[in-house]
Amino acid sequence: MTYGVKSPVDLSVKTLKKIIKELEGIKKDLEGIKDGEKEIKETKVQNAVVENLLEIHLEDLIRRNISKIFPDFEIIDGGQHYYTKDGNYIDILCKDRKDGSLVVIELKRDRSPSKALVQLLDYVNQVMDEFETKNVRGILICQKTDRRTKSALNALRKKMRNPDDISVIEFDLKFEAQLW
Repeated sequence: MTYGVKSPVDLSVKTLKKIIKELEGIKKDLEGIKDGEKEIKETKVQNAVVENLLEIHLEDLIRRNISKIFPDFEIIDGGQHYYTKDGNYIDILCKDRKDGSLVVIELKRDRSPSKALVQLLDYVNQVMDEFETKNVRGILICQKTDRRTKSALNALRKKMRNPDDISVIEFDLKFEAQLW
């Protein structure tokens, strides 16, 4: 058994490679910008990197704990985003062992705007077309859901044959630090 402090950034090698690739692209974008503008852009880039790390970490956390969070789900995307024929990527694609349905999981690191619900519905539709099945569900996982998203989801559920085909799960992340 290994004892000691666990790294605060517990990310897989594959995830870290994705981050590095994204950072290299950002670095290329910053080349050739004037110094004053560069400082502003670098601050925005740092904020974007932190935000992307949160979403990547959330995805990694869900992937590693899928059997605890969704006991009947099996991840079928090979451990990475599922790329659709339309060129979009789905955060996590699963199969429900109980009923055989496909499940699209879309992650948002913070508050979910109503466009995230539209994005989820689009992905569900793309999976239905690509797998030639109507047996597809969608789950949006975010910290908070705004009023418009809740309203749109309620209206949609009233019209759906199975209202549970589209779900929203809100999560809460807490970080507490204590200086000694």
